[in-house]
Amino acid sequence: MDYKLRMVAALMWLCTATSAHAAITVETTSVGHGVKVWYAQNPSAPVVDVVLSFEGAGSASDPEGKGGRAAFAASMLTEGAGNLDSAAFRRALDEKAISLEVNTSDDRLQIHIYCLREHATRAGELLAMALNKPLLAEADQQRMKSDITSLLARLNERPGYLASRLLSTRAFKGHPYSNAEYGDATSVAALNANDVRDFLRTYITRGNVMVAASGDVDASLLDDMLEPVVEALADNDSGAVAVTQTTLAGSGETLRQTMPVPQTTVLFAAPAIARDDPRFYAQYLLNYILGGSALFSRLGDEVRQKKGLVYSIDTDLDMKRGAAVIAGSLATRNATADEAVAQVKTVLDAMYKTGVTTQECEDAKNHVIGAFARTLDSSSSVASMLMAMQIHKLGEDYIEKRASLFSKVSCGEVNAVASEILNPANFLFAIVGGTADIGGTGPIPVASPAHSDVK
Repeated sequence: MDYKLRMVAALMWLCTATSAHAAITVETTSVGHGVKVWYAQNPSAPVVDVVLSFEGAGSASDPEGKGGRAAFAASMLTEGAGNLDSAAFRRALDEKAISLEVNTSDDRLQIHIYCLREHATRAGELLAMALNKPLLAEADQQRMKSDITSLLARLNERPGYLASRLLSTRAFKGHPYSNAEYGDATSVAALNANDVRDFLRTYITRGNVMVAASGDVDASLLDDMLEPVVEALADNDSGAVAVTQTTLAGSGETLRQTMPVPQTTVLFAAPAIARDDPRFYAQYLLNYILGGSALFSRLGDEVRQKKGLVYSIDTDLDMKRGAAVIAGSLATRNATADEAVAQVKTVLDAMYKTGVTTQECEDAKNHVIGAFARTLDSSSSVASMLMAMQIHKLGEDYIEKRASLFSKVSCGEVNAVASEILNPANFLFAIVGGTADIGGTGPIPVASPAHSDVK
């Protein structure tokens, strides 16, 4: 999609949005077969953002021996359909300046459509064709498998990817969350058109689809655009394929892998509180204080600013369908990797035992509440928020009530969560990097405190 069009749309959205509450009114409509669409209108720019999410259709659905199946199927959905070969299909998109992106994660496959309002119906027709009549030409299959294999080769040269694989393989051993999103060279080579068709019939269905839209949209437009898409989906009213509930394993362990690079990547993770637990909001504030701001969090201050041990450090909450995780990452010099890990554990231990201060709680609340409107600065970000509200069953009024959900959290509740989830003994560490004799030595220069480095 044209970059200038996206920028103009974002700026026009910002100019008309005085606050998250004033700018965003959540509405719903049905586009047939009981498929409900959540949408927010903003006619300030004639653009349409639509997200379709298929729950259970991510890499966790890949069968043994067919690693990368979901990612491969996603890549094939834009490689020709009906009477259009891959080149003709791309031309059909380009002629109307339609952006059609298909991506997978561990839990879901998501399709994102971005186009001008006047071309929304055509975008729906092309997507319906891709879902119902994918071409799956042999030449296109081989090309996409070659692309995925090349991507895997590049990823396997990156410490961050290897650390992620090291951690998830141990943390979710025996569970589908240990699956590699793109499989491996052997599993990808074995995939074929029948695998894609089986995947579409089972996982890309009416029973497990959620839809969110934003921009210059209304019920009539969405019905015209999405009715053929819904008709094209497999008829499966049983809903998303269930994922077995699990929890992170390997608590207290440290995993290592050496590669000849000048820097070390460290990932760390522990079990967390689920998204539907009322204590989630206290946990969210705790995460912000711990590492949600790369400079102004406890970890940013103690490990990066004061000690000069890392280039970057942060934490986040990963709310999977079958597991809840608090996870962090840091990048450091090879020579200081162990010292950086030890300092992270010191910070975790201090917060686990003594909690956070009242001032930290108030500062976190002010930021989490005050910065929210800034995250909804485009039609794309609003559509993504409406999708997240559906995925996590937050209710259509979540945007209106969000501030109150955080404002009523007490510092005592934040500290109670800290004493439950921040025990250093609960964390699994994965360290991938070079030996101490490779790369620089000495403290890493601190970042400027004037830099607003926030997540």
